Amino acid sequence: MTTVTPIKNILIPYDGSPQSKNALQYAIVLTKLVSGQLTILKSYNVAMETTTADATTGIYPIALTEFKEITEDELSELNAEFKELNDIPYKTISSPGVLITAIELYTEDNPIDVIIMGTHGASGWEEFLGGSTTANMVGNTDSTPLWVVPYDVKSYETPKRIAIAVDPDNIPAAEKLTFLDEVSTLFSAEVSVVYVADKKKGSIDSFAESIDKNAEVYWLQGDIDDALLDFSINNDIDILFAVHKDRNFFASLFHSSVAKKIVSHTSIPVVVL
Repeated sequence: MTTVTPIKNILIPYDGSPQSKNALQYAIVLTKLVSGQLTILKSYNVAMETTTADATTGIYPIALTEFKEITEDELSELNAEFKELNDIPYKTISSPGVLITAIELYTEDNPIDVIIMGTHGASGWEEFLGGSTTANMVGNTDSTPLWVVPYDVKSYETPKRIAIAVDPDNIPAAEKLTFLDEVSTLFSAEVSVVYVADKKKGSIDSFAESIDKNAEVYWLQGDIDDALLDFSINNDIDILFAVHKDRNFFASLFHSSVAKKIVSHTSIPVVVL
């Protein structure tokens, strides 16, 4: 495994919604715990009818300027609502355009160890994991882990039990697991390796040995969603990790039915590597 390095730079997209506020509170606690720095990113986008003069952007410069000022004002007032921000180093960034583009541009030029995002229940998970915008973000920022916090998770809790769901036909490379190593080491968390297949796979046992975490292997059968739900409930899993490598596996692993059940009944965060 790669030598563990501290989690220092945390990015959270923020839009003022209840789920983003919930995720921000979660991110503040995590940032303080790891002695890191938090970056709060808010994008602004003005969609208007185009004319010949503005056909290139579809945005009137005056309106864009006004929205930039509004966005920056909102960000400057966050420490009044989230007083814990005064306990950590943080900065705010406003960016024009859609959120996915703003995230991509920022992570290209700035070292970010993890992106934290909030969702608002089962429908939010469905949008996050199935919607085209977020799916594109996952594909384009696969070097930066995404830590997804369901709205049901009202406060940060130190993870003690972590599970990583693995596709037996697509064993992740060691470099994909650096963040899993960091999190499990930082919090002294148990790691379990979980896979769903018709029969046992020796490749998973070898994988579990390679991550050097004394990880137990759990072979599950049946529908992926039911199997993961039952496992999460019965084993008190705090965070489920998944490796974004094969889109077909990712889509099947996080089918909307899985998301709805996990969020509704177990309310656990998911980290996509």
